[in-house]
Amino acid sequence: MTFKSLSAAATLWLTPDQRFLAGRLWDVSQDPEPDIRAEDAKLAGLLVAGNSPERGPRDASVSVVEFADFQCPFCKNLNESLKHLPPDLAPRVRVVFKHLPLASHGWARLAAVMAACVGKRSDGACWEFADRLFEEQEWLSLDTFRSTVL
Repeated sequence: MTFKSLSAAATLWLTPDQRFLAGRLWDVSQDPEPDIRAEDAKLAGLLVAGNSPERGPRDASVSVVEFADFQCPFCKNLNESLKHLPPDLAPRVRVVFKHLPLASHGWARLAAVMAACVGKRSDGACWEFADRLFEEQEWLSLDTFRSTVL
């Protein structure tokens, strides 16, 4: 079936049962975008490389890169879930933490800087500090953060 419009002609493929219409056919035995996949693999490697705090085995089959803001309630929930993975999954998952403080959160940037400094000592110290910030998140404000944490 060929469809012609004022600007261009296109070939559309209709399945024999006339349920599906496609603009092009793909050879499913071939990777349609090998260059993009190679670039994605390189970028994924960059996300887990470097000096970011990690939890779990380095050779885990799954790496989760957690971008978080210490003042974000959704980030708190995710952090809690990642800390309590089912026992059969935990040995196969590595969590890499990346700071992403939002400008709308008053003390998030300061917390990220402090966590990065604590992380210079050890990954364990950074995770302990991060867990504490998430636990105390509900009552911290910029004022109480400075007086309590600093």
